[in-house]
Amino acid sequence: MKRVLWLAFLLAFLFLALLLVILPAQAQTKQLIPVPRIQFLDTSGNPLANGHVHTYISLTTTNQATYTDSGGGTPNANPVLLDAGGFAGIWLTSDESYTIEVHNSSNVLQWSVDNVTTILTLTNTWATAQTFTGTITAGRINEIRYVDGTEYTTIQGALDGLPAGGGLVIVPPGTFTITSTITMPSNSTLMGTGAASIIKASASFGNNSLLENDTPNPATDGARNTNITVRNLKFDSSASNGDTSRPSMLFKAVVDLVIDGVWSADSVGDGILISASSTVTVKPLRNSIRNNTITNAGRNGIAVTEGERVIISDNQITGSALHGIDLEPNNASSVIREVTIEGNVINGSGSSSGNSGIAITGGVGTTEEVTANGNTIRSTAEGIVFSAVSGVSISTNVISSVSQNGIVNTTSNASTDVTISNNSITSPTLRGIQTGTNDLRISIIGNVIDTPGSTGITVGGDRCTIQGNTILSSTLQGILVSGGQSNSIVGNVIRSSTKSGIELILATTEPSFNTIVGNVSIDSSGDHGIEENSGASPVSNYIVGNILTGNSGGALLRQNGANSVYGPNIGDTAASFHPVAQARMNSLEGDLSNLPRWIFKQVDFGDMTAGATADTFTLWTLPANTMIHDVVGTVVTGWSGGSISAAVCSVGTNGGAANDLTLDDNFFAAATVYELHDATASGGKGALLFDSTDKFAPYMAVAAATIEIQCDLTGDNHVNATAGQARIYILVSQPLANTTTEAN
Repeated sequence: MKRVLWLAFLLAFLFLALLLVILPAQAQTKQLIPVPRIQFLDTSGNPLANGHVHTYISLTTTNQATYTDSGGGTPNANPVLLDAGGFAGIWLTSDESYTIEVHNSSNVLQWSVDNVTTILTLTNTWATAQTFTGTITAGRINEIRYVDGTEYTTIQGALDGLPAGGGLVIVPPGTFTITSTITMPSNSTLMGTGAASIIKASASFGNNSLLENDTPNPATDGARNTNITVRNLKFDSSASNGDTSRPSMLFKAVVDLVIDGVWSADSVGDGILISASSTVTVKPLRNSIRNNTITNAGRNGIAVTEGERVIISDNQITGSALHGIDLEPNNASSVIREVTIEGNVINGSGSSSGNSGIAITGGVGTTEEVTANGNTIRSTAEGIVFSAVSGVSISTNVISSVSQNGIVNTTSNASTDVTISNNSITSPTLRGIQTGTNDLRISIIGNVIDTPGSTGITVGGDRCTIQGNTILSSTLQGILVSGGQSNSIVGNVIRSSTKSGIELILATTEPSFNTIVGNVSIDSSGDHGIEENSGASPVSNYIVGNILTGNSGGALLRQNGANSVYGPNIGDTAASFHPVAQARMNSLEGDLSNLPRWIFKQVDFGDMTAGATADTFTLWTLPANTMIHDVVGTVVTGWSGGSISAAVCSVGTNGGAANDLTLDDNFFAAATVYELHDATASGGKGALLFDSTDKFAPYMAVAAATIEIQCDLTGDNHVNATAGQARIYILVSQPLANTTTEAN
């Protein structure tokens, strides 16, 4: 669908139409666009499977019909739905003008064109072959200008020489040194042959852009430039000749701008800048910047201060002084909306904190509905910066070796409803991901953060979701909750952090009402699996079902803030000058759900039977199909006055007593160990299901009408025990509406 391809097709058709034998024309009221089964492609050149094509009256958003065949009897749906190969049959009305927009299956704009008409309508009057010996004049051919030193000696002269309807200016290989800005009119294409077609600023060029549109400050939407394309050229701005305030290419309030396959080197300001008219209500629309190579920009590689439905894709950007790509409204009326940033490779942009590979900021204006997907960012200061934005998605990016943070909001300007998902962040000097202190509803999901120089993830906002992330070898905490409230921290895996796996600290507010569920913290060498920092007094945090192993400590709460903690390995010691809250271990009663949850029972010397050589306690009776994920026993106080030697938990159907078993694990020893067995028909110890070496097994499901969990203590002279208490925990889940009935 690129204009050059259409133009080449058109030229071939015109010459064939003039030089070959042509049959008398048959009247057609509808014309093809431009072959019976046209295939649409995405911005990467792949078939646009299941995409859709919208057709409007040109330069409006009013639908205009297309048809399924040349008779025009059956209108297409609007939008036209493409098949799995990206094909559709589309016929236009010959005397009407269209705006055509092509979207992918996710409704992301791929490209759009205004003023589309049928150009293949030729009325033929010859019945026999004709021979032409003079000059053939064809309107479309007249729209091409060559800067060949004969017809036109300057690029501006060739652009000025285009007819009123616009056309194509071809720049051959060579260096074209200019002393003033080149300006482009509507419906014009400036095309070179590649990096060998060079437009270069002269030594006296001064503080100017090399290329601009010729109506940069339209007073109304109707006065905007439209349909400008720049392709296959190199722009050399000679940065030493100007200051950093002017971009190499500046386009203001243009509709349907395409910059494709362009090289920009040493720009004094931005490589490419998209902005609004000086009339702030007149804004750019549907601009596409793709497949360009930008090096050593004096400010940003690509900058957008205004615009809707912008695509920035598959660009190579190296050595920008500030940001590789910068979205930043510059006044209160500025709006940046529906922007796609994808497939770009950015190296070495910015050297100071705040400079980045990609910056998505709101600031004084509005920035929303931005997607930054599938970009590669290396050796910049920050990887991706976001601030004061909403509805932003940052996903599947690969960020490595940045000198600051991977993905970060370092300001107090609140962002809302931002999703940061499935990114790979390796070796940032500081944090992997950090939200701002006033951010709201930030979702951080499925990211892999390897060897951050500070924390893996720092959360400073409220009502955020941190789920399913993997954090490896963080220099400080794996996840740090800095005063955030009502956040959900679920199902993350944290390995080998130097400080605590998950830590809650005081900021401007207490870290309170947070849910910390189902996380795995392994081998935190310096501190605990989960820890409340000594200066904080968190309130009503819910900490349940986390697996903490190999850390210096389990879970440590230093202040009593009515927090609820369920699970194994709960630490209850700290430095003597810190008050310590005993972790509350209330049983979880009521409905089980499909989210695994811990339930527990307590066994103490008062439950023992006088004179018995062993005591059996039925701890739970569970509904059928309960999934048992884990079993843990812990000692609360040591046993005295007796010799409790071992214990086992057995699972079975109404298994009965489990006395006189030969046991090989001691639940009540100093080290926490456990095992889980089937119960035999007589209540004895059956097959081993899993033990302490299998604690990360997904689950064990017992399909029975009723499942009993039994605890058996063995030893002698139990009646003489005068103290001692232990707790048995199981991590279980069930489909909703099944209930857990606890034994008395």
